[in-house]
Amino acid sequence: MPGNQASAVPQGDGQRRAMPELGGETGQPAATLRRAEARRTQWTMNSTVRDILLERNTLSYNMKLNDFLWNHVGGRAAVGEDHNVTMQVFVQEPDDYVQNQQLLEEILKLTAYQALEAIYKLHHEGVYSLEQCRGFKSKNTVTPHAKGKLKAALTQIQTEEKARREAEERQRRAREMKFTMSTNIEDVLFKGEFCYKDMNLNDFLTLEMEGGGVVDANWNVLLREFLKEPARYIHDAGVLNEIKKTGAYARMEGTVREEMDLEEAVRRLQHERVVSLRQWKDHEGKYTLTPVTRRKLNGVLTQVLREERREVEERREARERARRRQKLELTVTTTIKDVLFRGRVRVMDMQLNDFLVMELDGMGILPANRNVLLRDFFIYPTRYISDVFLLLDIKASDRYKRMERAVRDEMDMEEDVRRLYEKGVDNLLKWSLATAEVKANVHNLTKHFLDAAFIELMSSMTMSAPIKPEGCYESVYNASWHHVVEVPGGEETGRGTTTVMDVQGSWRLSRKG
Repeated sequence: MPGNQASAVPQGDGQRRAMPELGGETGQPAATLRRAEARRTQWTMNSTVRDILLERNTLSYNMKLNDFLWNHVGGRAAVGEDHNVTMQVFVQEPDDYVQNQQLLEEILKLTAYQALEAIYKLHHEGVYSLEQCRGFKSKNTVTPHAKGKLKAALTQIQTEEKARREAEERQRRAREMKFTMSTNIEDVLFKGEFCYKDMNLNDFLTLEMEGGGVVDANWNVLLREFLKEPARYIHDAGVLNEIKKTGAYARMEGTVREEMDLEEAVRRLQHERVVSLRQWKDHEGKYTLTPVTRRKLNGVLTQVLREERREVEERREARERARRRQKLELTVTTTIKDVLFRGRVRVMDMQLNDFLVMELDGMGILPANRNVLLRDFFIYPTRYISDVFLLLDIKASDRYKRMERAVRDEMDMEEDVRRLYEKGVDNLLKWSLATAEVKANVHNLTKHFLDAAFIELMSSMTMSAPIKPEGCYESVYNASWHHVVEVPGGEETGRGTTTVMDVQGSWRLSRKG
């Protein structure tokens, strides 16, 4: 009967209505739009098989057969009204409604039809979500296309979950890892993190390329192997070229090649018996490695050295606080050395190799100099770094210039302490009484510190309770301040005097009567 047969219809409208498949108003290819849309889709184990298979398609079980044919066969055929059933009914027994075998075969090959058919079959088996689909044993009841979409969604979720767990594990290890001079070089370079070179190729393609290029045979292929011979694993040159053009591929390639370089560096260092940070510190062959490797190792080494110095400084500060609890302020008997250095760590006693690692990325480091102090190095630099051009490069850096200035200031103060001690000037009181000639023989920085300390002392005396001196005093004056000094064995003058302190903290003599 004619009503039972698919009949021909004009094709013009069908082709006009099919135009949006080419990109519609955007002017972009439909495949590009579908890829962009797929990128925005985030599946979960609760996602329905219907949403995954249709993926925002306008298909519906309630769509009539003729509407389906109009949209997907280009309007070439239609059935009579008595056979124009809903697609939910049609997928159950398609040959009951389309007797034209050629048209029926064309319909059965449509991915849209296969999606609807798969949904019907899965629902019939009680499978509605991806979680239920994962444990479903009869996946072969649906077409390969539908099975592939479900598998891709499941793989995407599993891969993302794996990546999330690995990221959490990396963060946990990073929090727990504490580097020391004994830390293994490999641990320093990779810090216990997941390496992308060991990521499965198909996992990467699923996460970053929406599954483009995924081949079942490549499930155990690692990215490190893939980058050596990409065409060996993805035979389609067009697909491979499209993958290589993406930013995700470029980032992945850069990361993997960097990791492979680090792995090679570990191998070379182990061959040279350099397996720990302590051995790396004095290693002469640093510049034979890549800048990235040097930067990573020197960065952690600097961190460790600074942490050690911080701990030393904290211990020193603890001792200093304990000392200050017993002696809270300067007195006239405070030693010159304590005033100038106040117990702090002296940079001139820092090791040369530590400085070169921490401040100059290891430039010029030599095992023979492991015990050389900066004070010795700055006295005779060429004795410890004989390479003239290398030494010039080091001296040209701002960090070198700042350190040299700090070390020379400390060396000058240490020399001034020695000279003052030789003159019998070993505390603040004796400094205040020293002659102009003695003070002229010290550096300006030393004089500034000592003068400032004595002013601080005198100010504290001014703020304290009034002092009523007893005994005989003589007035002493210098260019910086006034004060009095008791004269041992002195006697009252015949005319008699009183000694008072003015508001400036200086002493003066007043006649009686």
